[in-house]
Amino acid sequence: MSGLSIARLSRKAAIALLAVTALLLGFNVGVAKALPATVNLTIHYFRDAGDYATPAGATGPWNVWIWKDAPGGADDVAVNAPNGNAFTQPTTTKVLDSWNYSATLKLTITGMQPVHTQIGFIVRQGLWDATDIGFDRFITNIDPVSGNAEIWLKQGDKNVYTSVPRLGPGIKSASIDDFRKITVNLNRAPATGTAAANFTICPVPTTSAEPAPSPVAPTGVTAAAGNAKVFLKWTHVAGATSYKVYRGASATSVTTLLGGDSTNGYTDSTAVNNTSYYYAVKASNAAGDSLNSTAVLSKPVATSTIAVMPAPTPSAAAAIVLPTTALGTTTANGYTDATAVNLTTYNY
Repeated sequence: MSGLSIARLSRKAAIALLAVTALLLGFNVGVAKALPATVNLTIHYFRDAGDYATPAGATGPWNVWIWKDAPGGADDVAVNAPNGNAFTQPTTTKVLDSWNYSATLKLTITGMQPVHTQIGFIVRQGLWDATDIGFDRFITNIDPVSGNAEIWLKQGDKNVYTSVPRLGPGIKSASIDDFRKITVNLNRAPATGTAAANFTICPVPTTSAEPAPSPVAPTGVTAAAGNAKVFLKWTHVAGATSYKVYRGASATSVTTLLGGDSTNGYTDSTAVNNTSYYYAVKASNAAGDSLNSTAVLSKPVATSTIAVMPAPTPSAAAAIVLPTTALGTTTANGYTDATAVNLTTYNY
């Protein structure tokens, strides 16, 4: 009855042949329960653009081709052929994703015969100008007593919903056209702005990314004893984002966390003069901490001449404070400081 009668009858003829074969072989073939003589049908149909009316050049608006369906197809009966069954178009203001703006068909189908077991339908435009889902679908949720049946249909969706489905933006189809091109067809254009602002493709990785490993233990750790202070420094570790400095009373019990930061140096200002301390450093990142570095020993004393260590970052040179007074000028590539005092350290 859909216009593809040969294919459709062939399918039903095959079903009938199977049923006859089963009877001949002695199988118990159940008989579908007959529907009430009158069916009260309600169909809700939602189109994303709200284009239910007749477009230019079409033979009519969107409507429903309906038939009383019987096994085998020989007893199928079309309802209101050839014009089909027209929707009542919405009269409210268009609202996206609202069933209040759907087309509705309310139809009473009389004269149902015992051979009719379901209602078949195809949503079409005009007299077969176009179809929405171009194959036979069926209504089976017909109440056997009242004959009432209600369904919901969405443009481009083959499902026959027997309860109100969710509406909203969605993907109708997607295809990989070439190595650098994916085509995605949405059920409507993005509401505002550009497509890039409203639609995102999230690729699914084929393999899980390996997490970054925790760093290795720092090397080159040195400890310089000051007056009630110990100055620590070490070599930066690749992949480390911060460091932790530990202290202990022996090389095997360096467990007290003093602190640390992202630089490669630390000053222990809690040290007590004439007390021996062991220090170790751990490198850290998001994956965790490294093992302890090799422990180093230091013993602060009041007589220490080390007052401060050069800044660990970015370089030792950055921590040197240069004098603001010039000793002199020269056009040669050398200079002699005749004012220097023996046993005194100067920075030039």
